[in-house]
Formats: sequence, C-alpha cells, structure tokens
Amino acid sequence: MPSPNIVYCKARVSDAAEIKLLIDNARILSRSIDDILHEIRSFFVAKDSGRIVGVIAVDIIDSDYAELRSLAVNQGFRGKGIGTRLVELALYEAKLLDARHAVGFTKSPDFFRKFKFRVAKDNELPESLKKSCISGCTGIVINLDEIDYVIKY
Repeated sequence: MPSPNIVYCKARVSDAAEIKLLIDNARILSRSIDDILHEIRSFFVAKDSGRIVGVIAVDIIDSDYAELRSLAVNQGFRGKGIGTRLVELALYEAKLLDARHAVGFTKSPDFFRKFKFRVAKDNELPESLKKSCISGCTGIVINLDEIDYVIKY
C-alpha cells in the first residue's frame, strides 16, 4: 500500500541535483547532472514533505519501445509501495505516448513480474539498448497492450 503522505509528480529542473544524489546512492547506472537536466521531462519523482524519496524515468527509444530507467527509492522509504507506484506511472506514460513495449534492465527482475514484465530474449531488445546493461543485470520486457489500468497523478 502506497504511503499516504507521498506526492507523485513530474520532475522539475530544480529537482535535478536531488535526483542525481538518489540515483548515485542507489548504486544503479549513474547519470550525469547534464544528462538528468537534458531528460528532466522523462522523470517522475515521489516526494515526502518536499524531499525526493523516489525516482523513475521513461525514455522513448523508437516508435515501438519505451525504456524504464533510473528506478530508485530512498533506503528509508522502501517497502511502502513507492517503487510500485513509480513503475505504474512510467508504464502509463509509455502507453500514453503510444509505445508498444516497455523494456528495462534490472538486478531485481522479480520485482517487475507483478507488472507482467518477463525476462527478455536477446532478440527482443533493441540493439541500441543492449549497451545500457551493466554487470549482472537482466533485460526485461512487457507488451503494453497487456496492461489496462489507468493511473492519475
């Protein structure tokens, strides 16, 4: 169950430094502040009393694929449904933008199974994304036609 005090919204330029810190602390694929600023419109954030406690980005790769990137939740806020809500928002956004599939790379593929993601076969991932995988990660994919829930934020 999501925490009732968390506010979910699109990120703003003023959130970039805090997003970078959260990503760096989560030990996921690092992003430069310039990269975050350049792609700020692709980020959703979860805020508790104005402080960012969770983040995710959804990037359109081509006419078929959206990539979920940079999912991170502050250690003290894990297990409260924040990561789940952020993934739901990202999937909804990808669907609104007419992507047919969502993909990602993760060290926790089991977390994504509840959203109907499955481990991707090598030929299911766009070539341009394969370089995104860091050591020990698994490619995941979902057909967005398989999800039908509506999210409001």
